[in-house]
Amino acid sequence: MGQARGLAEPGCREAGVAPAVAASPLDEARAAGRLGEQLDGYVGFPKPPDDATEELATKVNGNRRAHYKKIAKQTGAPLKAVAAQAGKKLVAKVPKGQFYRNADDEWVEKR
Repeated sequence: MGQARGLAEPGCREAGVAPAVAASPLDEARAAGRLGEQLDGYVGFPKPPDDATEELATKVNGNRRAHYKKIAKQTGAPLKAVAAQAGKKLVAKVPKGQFYRNADDEWVEKR
């Protein structure tokens, strides 16, 4: 479902591409509470980010957007709808102790 090059890129696994490594920078940032999942299908910042976290989020969100755009083109669905569908799945999979942004636009630690 993607080229080999895309397998190691942050955000691809969450967007439906098989994982290439056990613990990605994205996994580490989420576990540390620096990044969290949002219902719009993209990652966001539960707390103010440092430069490295902002750079990672930009890369992850760019990869996800490209993947969502591809799905939208294949299915004829609006990009926003594809991203939102993925966002619901991603938020549902957030492990205990990690953050997600709920429908009230609040960051919540999953318990």
